Amino acid sequence: MAGLGFSSRERAASFADSFISHYLTPAFGARSKTEVDNLVFALLVEAGAVDPAARPFEIAQKLNITIAKAKALVVTWQMRRVTTHEQLEERLLQQFTKLRFQKDGTYVALGIGDTLVREYFVSELQNLEIYPDRSFAGEIVRVPLDGFLEYIARSAKKNAVDAVRTQLIKAKITPDTSAKGIIKEVVVKAAQKIGEKAVGKAAETAVDKLGDFISGLFSGDAGKAATAASDLI
Repeated sequence: MAGLGFSSRERAASFADSFISHYLTPAFGARSKTEVDNLVFALLVEAGAVDPAARPFEIAQKLNITIAKAKALVVTWQMRRVTTHEQLEERLLQQFTKLRFQKDGTYVALGIGDTLVREYFVSELQNLEIYPDRSFAGEIVRVPLDGFLEYIARSAKKNAVDAVRTQLIKAKITPDTSAKGIIKEVVVKAAQKIGEKAVGKAAETAVDKLGDFISGLFSGDAGKAATAASDLI
């Protein structure tokens, strides 16, 4: 019990009581092994013994299971919680602000560790008839650059996009004043800096500024988006 991180005997006892209560519903032995596994995992999370936001390796090590099994348990736990479209979009935004974008030919590669958020992003892209390449690694989503820009342009708050457009037109920085044109200008410039072989301060700054730009667009923080865009371009 201690290895799982129960903070007190009371929490451990509460876990045991809850397990017995759920296991006997609707009848003893009626649940499949998979359902019992999912139940135990959910109760461990509820008791604070397992952190579902931890890295899959850490969960797998703690429970002495495979990494694939740990990922499956987390996804099932996430799916069975009430999660709205808005909540998933907000979590995706948080991922975007700390991602390491890598320009890969005509693709932008994004590493998203949160499985549910990653699948939500892929689903949203597919709704726009954009089909990412996921053949490299499970956590990596390679999105055609124009498709990624289309998603950002459609999802971003209009007031922030308008503010970026106004500032860049005024500064005579970009000739394409459409929302997609402005976003493409910013993302391409950042991708060029981030994709430099010698990763120095320029690339690190580009990552931070691109995160600020996207965060500003999604949240409607026009000033943040416009400032980041100007700095990048």
